Amino acid sequence: MPKSSKARYSTQLNKTWTTSSQPALSPLKIQSHANKQAYERRERESFRLVIFYASHTPPKIIIIDDCRAFPKFSLAERAGYLLLVGISPSDATEVYDCRYRFWTEVSLDTVLSVNSSPCLIIRRNSDIVCDNLHGWITDIQEAARLRSPVLWDNVGAERAKVSASYKSGSHRTSKKRNHTELDDLSETEDNILKRLRGELSTLHIPSALATHA
Repeated sequence: MPKSSKARYSTQLNKTWTTSSQPALSPLKIQSHANKQAYERRERESFRLVIFYASHTPPKIIIIDDCRAFPKFSLAERAGYLLLVGISPSDATEVYDCRYRFWTEVSLDTVLSVNSSPCLIIRRNSDIVCDNLHGWITDIQEAARLRSPVLWDNVGAERAKVSASYKSGSHRTSKKRNHTELDDLSETEDNILKRLRGELSTLHIPSALATHA
């Protein structure tokens, strides 16, 4: 039986299966930020929006890192998400003041300041019971305080300061001052040793001890 030089495609399959050429796959394009500074700026200007949308229910918490006019913010910037959790423009939404501990009714376009606290707490209306409210506030504030970027926010300035000190020669002045202090200390020790030798030379040593010595 003669062997076929090339296998034939089945007639039951369409062109998608019978074509011999593979479609070119375009690489996935990911929209990234322009540079590291953009990431750091968004992180510095970020805060958590804590939403109590139902009584005796844990809140929804989202991170806002693209505030249009930081540190000013309005709930209208997240109106779509608020609708998803059941908060509409007709609701008498309230914002909690973490410093003075009271609720204030606001509208979606009320301008709020978010630079004094790492979180903004709202509830759908005054009927919503917020269980463990201050516990949530404490946990969020502690998490914001301990986040690692805070520890490294000023690294660039510290490096620039060290570099400037080397260029100006102030580090050599500091080293010279340290050497001077050590020299003064050595002179003090020498004086003490000389004084002790002089005192020992004037002591009266008994003849018996002198013989053994």
